[in-house]
Amino acid sequence: MDPALHARFLEYAQDVVRTFAGDKRILAWDVWNEPDNVSTSSGAAEPAGKVAAVMAVLPTVFEWVRAGVPTQPLTSGLWKGDWSAPDKLSPMEKMQIELSDVISFHNYDAPEEFEKRVRWLPGLQSADSVHGVHGAPQPEHLPGDPAGGQEVQGGGLQLGPG
Repeated sequence: MDPALHARFLEYAQDVVRTFAGDKRILAWDVWNEPDNVSTSSGAAEPAGKVAAVMAVLPTVFEWVRAGVPTQPLTSGLWKGDWSAPDKLSPMEKMQIELSDVISFHNYDAPEEFEKRVRWLPGLQSADSVHGVHGAPQPEHLPGDPAGGQEVQGGGLQLGPG
C-alpha cells in the first residue's frame, strides 16, 4: 500500500466508523477479511508479496479504524490453518488475534470442521484480546447467545467475553 495514500485511508476509515459507530446493527468491524487469502479462483493474479505487504500495514489499518472511535469491537477474520494451539498459528493469524477485540472466523468446510474450530477457539483467547484492551466496549455477551460467549453470524463464530 502506497504510504502516500495513508492520510486518505485514515480519513475514509474514520468517516465510515464515525458514521456507524453507534449503529446497533453493526456487531463488529471486520477490519480486514481474510488478509492472508491469496485468491486463485478469481482468475486475476494477486500481487507478488501480498501477504507480507498486508502484514506490514494491518496494524496501521486497525489504528485507522480505532481512530474513528467505534463502539463495536474490531476483528480480522481467520479462515484457514490449524488453530488448535497458539504455537500452530501462522504469523498473520497471531497478528490478527492480537489486534482483534473478538476472534472471528470463516469456515468453508464440512460442519465437523466448523465444530472442531469452535472447540479450538477458547485456547486462542487471551484476556487482552477478548476483554476490550484496545478500548472497544465489550457487551456481556453477543446477541443471540443468552448464555454468553458465542454467536454464530454469517458462517463464522465470534467469542465474546465469558
